Amino acid sequence: MASLRHLYYNKSAKNLVRIIIDTAQWRTATMVEKRKKIIYLITKSSWGGAGRYVFDLAVTASNEYSVIVVTGEGGELGARLHTAGITTIHEDKLGRDVAIIRDLAAFLSIYFILRKEKPDILHTNSSKAGVTGVLAGRMYNLTAKNKVKIIFTAHGWAFNEDRAIHTRLFFKFLQWLTVFLSTKTIAVSEKTARDIGKYLSKKIAVIHNGIGSDQASNRDDARKKLLALTRAVNPIERNLPIIGTVAELHKNKGIDIALFGLKEIIKSGLAEYVVIGQGEERAKLKNLSETLGISHGVTFLGFQREASELMAGFDIFLLPSRTEAFPYVLLEAGLKKCAVIASDVGGIPEIISAGFSGLIFRKGDVANLASSVSELLQNPDKRQRLGAGLNEKVLTTFSLENMWRETNKIYVAQETKGGI
Repeated sequence: MASLRHLYYNKSAKNLVRIIIDTAQWRTATMVEKRKKIIYLITKSSWGGAGRYVFDLAVTASNEYSVIVVTGEGGELGARLHTAGITTIHEDKLGRDVAIIRDLAAFLSIYFILRKEKPDILHTNSSKAGVTGVLAGRMYNLTAKNKVKIIFTAHGWAFNEDRAIHTRLFFKFLQWLTVFLSTKTIAVSEKTARDIGKYLSKKIAVIHNGIGSDQASNRDDARKKLLALTRAVNPIERNLPIIGTVAELHKNKGIDIALFGLKEIIKSGLAEYVVIGQGEERAKLKNLSETLGISHGVTFLGFQREASELMAGFDIFLLPSRTEAFPYVLLEAGLKKCAVIASDVGGIPEIISAGFSGLIFRKGDVANLASSVSELLQNPDKRQRLGAGLNEKVLTTFSLENMWRETNKIYVAQETKGGI
């Protein structure tokens, strides 16, 4: 009899445990189901500033939200998102260049993605994905029971690029329309917010890009790796100071300005110039270095997955851009304690305090660039001091935690207040 009671109680206990487990699993499943859903939309899947921004937000948001990233032209971003376990949809019709039929197809594709996924928040990034996504979101909201909240992050404005005046005016209208139709627009710098005009200022919030702190790379190790890569392409015999740039090889990045500015420095054998990055301007820039007679001191390394680690091997980091919003690469340079010289465009002066965390030169002024580089080449102590100053500023002001906290406030506020 005792053994029967014991068996009975054991079965009861097992059933009770099973009920508790089933209840816990049901609650967990319910919580997952109730998670708000965010779709991040970006034009290109390259590992540039906007791509890095989407990656950091998507990975961080996945702790609290259900996250999907929709990318256009393929690249490194998609691969990194896959590795991080983030659901990714590749939409090959979404491209950077204007093509009416292709753009219309991309608009319809995004609209049907919204109908299928029924997100709570659509967060668009970059100019083309911005206007396409906002229009698709507005069309979706015409019939959707639960309206999607549309957020646009301006990583810069196409109308600030070197284009014909009528093209710039057309892009300014499109980007003004994007801001107007978005529930909220995030500008990554104060300058980016000012550029769109005061009439839409109430729809714009400034949230600077932020970066996760990591351990500083060992400079000696980074230098060895950088030299090994460089010498495999360009076997310079002398051990020279290295001036480096990490950027997409696009006209906006001003690599040609750097080549003109560094011409006499390289010819005099005072330094070499290493460029990390890929892009449509590569062949043109290599030809320019040959024309200037400095190809022996200029190395194009192409895309390097560990570019941020290699930066620690630079003596000087140079960013000669014609236009920028708030470049991530300067935050990475700060983590590596690089001495930075950068042009005075966009939000760069919000990162670089001249004389404390770097040096600033006038956009396109090759003489000003050359004198700044010469000053730091002759003063290793100043290079070290500027690198330390930038490191301090990045760690205290431009953290990923702060960027996520301020962005999530907008997500929550939009959920409460709804759209326009």
